[in-house]
Amino acid sequence: MRSCVTQPLSPSASRSPTASLGTRIQEQRAEAEAKRLALRAEADKLMRNLGHESSSRASHLLAERIGAIEAELEPIHTLIGLLDGQMQALQVAAEQVTQTMRILEVFDEAWAAFNVAERQADLRHLADGLRSPEGCADWLLGRAARRRGGSGAEVARADCNGGFRRTQRRDGAGPL
Repeated sequence: MRSCVTQPLSPSASRSPTASLGTRIQEQRAEAEAKRLALRAEADKLMRNLGHESSSRASHLLAERIGAIEAELEPIHTLIGLLDGQMQALQVAAEQVTQTMRILEVFDEAWAAFNVAERQADLRHLADGLRSPEGCADWLLGRAARRRGGSGAEVARADCNGGFRRTQRRDGAGPL
């Protein structure tokens, strides 16, 4: 517990993988858009030729190819829509991360104002206990959690990957 109260937030916590993911999504969208434009140009050219063609066999072949192009365009339109949705979700996630980092920076400044003894007292006030089974940390949330609307003492699990979730109530009433 002592290392938690003396260490500041890691600078690596602010690094974001969204830039490379965003670049990949933009590249995939650009490829799909280029293919869509090429197929659309081919379909437009065939439509112009269809009006000038007097042979019914040639007209039939042109119409058949235009239909095939339309069928090829359908999954491309779907892919572009999916990529746009992924990009929007990525932008929302990046904004949430930025907002969380701002909150953590403010918290870090406030936390730095406390001395080690005050930090330890604050952590003891928040947690009734801490266990470390199988590389995870179980915080037994106590009085402060109950005051914030929690229903009894609860167990919160911080996994090895930095995830954090409440898993069960300590009073044995089962999962949350």
